[in-house]
Amino acid sequence: MWTGTNPISKEGAKVAGTTETVTDGLGNEAELTYNADGSITVVAAQESYTLIKQGDQVIKVQDDKREVLGSVMM
Repeated sequence: MWTGTNPISKEGAKVAGTTETVTDGLGNEAELTYNADGSITVVAAQESYTLIKQGDQVIKVQDDKREVLGSVMM
């Protein structure tokens, strides 16, 4: 379980180009980069993903080739 604020929420909004490192309770790290289009690029365990918010409820997850890996209803 990741701790801290929800990076997709308006309350957790960051300036485009900002990068931060987050850690889960087990010491695993992920690097988050906030993009100008509102998406977030996540690099964890040597893999890269992009989280994309659509409207208020759906998040798409894309790999580094921009292929959709899945979506989540919030």
